[in-house]
Amino acid sequence: MKSQKCGLRVASLIFGIVCFAHVVRLWAGWEVTVGVHQFGHIPSLFAVVICALLSVWLWSLSNQGCGTEAPQP
Repeated sequence: MKSQKCGLRVASLIFGIVCFAHVVRLWAGWEVTVGVHQFGHIPSLFAVVICALLSVWLWSLSNQGCGTEAPQP
């Protein structure tokens, strides 16, 4: 079960880094252009909320355990 816990924490940290990158993008006022399309700040607001929730949720799951472990004597 240790590898699952480690995997959940790594995924949580990745989502946290992505959330931080979106916060920096919002703070700095950077625009994103893909081809001829420009994206404003509204998509980053949604991304901050979603990434933050996923990061916190995955971290809390890594602290809980699966409930399938054998009891320790």
